[in-house]
Amino acid sequence: MNFTEIKKTIPVLLRNRVVPFLWGAQGVGKTQGVRQIAEEMGGGFVHLNLATQEVGDLVGLLVHNSDGTVKHARPEWFPIEGKGIVFLDECNRASPDGLQAMFPFITEGTIHTHRLGSGWRVVVAGNYQTNLFNVTDTSDAAWMSRFCHLDFQPSKEEFVMFAEEKEAFSVADFIRTHGELLEVTHKERLNTSMITPDRRSWL
Repeated sequence: MNFTEIKKTIPVLLRNRVVPFLWGAQGVGKTQGVRQIAEEMGGGFVHLNLATQEVGDLVGLLVHNSDGTVKHARPEWFPIEGKGIVFLDECNRASPDGLQAMFPFITEGTIHTHRLGSGWRVVVAGNYQTNLFNVTDTSDAAWMSRFCHLDFQPSKEEFVMFAEEKEAFSVADFIRTHGELLEVTHKERLNTSMITPDRRSWL
């Protein structure tokens, strides 16, 4: 899907409480695209790089209650008011333990005792699961069935328009003429054999 198609598709998925997983190569605009969608939907944007997060960062550190028990403090990034998108970036570069901690967050908006505000939605992104990227194996069927998987590949024309918006006119002119030099074409992209149906994915 190109950038225009992604900007039309993701809001529809979010309104229906379906979590998009945006697959793509490096530097194609996954983060900026989701940020623009959040702005156009009139909401906030939380960018969480899962590759940098340990389980304690996600579930919150333990703090003492006055009655002697302990609880997990809500992480600073975890929104409970307003509306917007929590963008889980570099998802398949997270540690296996970090991914396990995110299972209920993807389907229910919860981590331990913390619950995402009702106006917030989740979008996930990662690089292709190929030998070209140093990624964590996320082919686990229970993980993959939590998402609607989108293969994101912006067109050359969209990049040229973006470059002109940034006033990089010489770059835009060069790529317009030599589009084959824009980037390496990834022959291996989204491996759809990792995506299998189950009862959860139907509802």
